[in-house]
Amino acid sequence: SKHLIVGMPGSGKSTFIAALRYLLVSAETPTALSLIKLSSDETHLNRLEERWLASEQLVRTLPPDEAWVTFAVRDNKTGDATDLVLPDLPGEAFEQPATLGLCRKSLLEALIEADGLLLFT
Repeated sequence: SKHLIVGMPGSGKSTFIAALRYLLVSAETPTALSLIKLSSDETHLNRLEERWLASEQLVRTLPPDEAWVTFAVRDNKTGDATDLVLPDLPGEAFEQPATLGLCRKSLLEALIEADGLLLFT
């Protein structure tokens, strides 16, 4: 299955991505999910996590920093696996479909393919 995690401008998406990655990779704290495999490109995730661990405020995502992040995870209780897809895009990419009716093709396709959606407001 595939679940999409998106949000409005300033809702904390990048901070959530950094914290989630840290919890999944470090395994220092018991969580309901466990990481099945790392993303194919960890560069963006490494930068986010480094800033988060340094207690730096994560700046808003700008086009050069955009990235689609996928965590392949397993529910530790049920054993069910899913991909958590987090497009780390500027919040306007999620706000525009609701307010202007404009949506990036890649985002529209991800929304259509998703089995579930978590929306940061």
